[in-house]
Amino acid sequence: MQHAIEIIGWCAAIFMTLSSIPQAIKVIISKDTEGISLLMYIFFIIGIGSWCAYGIMVGSIQMWLSNAITLLFSFITISIKIYNIAKGKEPLSNYKKKEKVS
Repeated sequence: MQHAIEIIGWCAAIFMTLSSIPQAIKVIISKDTEGISLLMYIFFIIGIGSWCAYGIMVGSIQMWLSNAITLLFSFITISIKIYNIAKGKEPLSNYKKKEKVS
């Protein structure tokens, strides 16, 4: 039973890590981050960092390693996002007010 639990843990770690790679690659190549929420990425990085720390504390290599890799890709993405905002390439907030139609 323990072997099955380890397999599930590694599968979860691999797929969660792989899920962050396409977005990071797209941002690295295109430098376009306008469709990405800065606030979401801030919360995401805090959450992933917390999971990474938790994995280290409980001794789960799957948890801390996968979250550390995901954290790396997330830092790349948010760094480009912050750079684009700082250079005026996009607004701080992507929320636009809807105009009322009369």
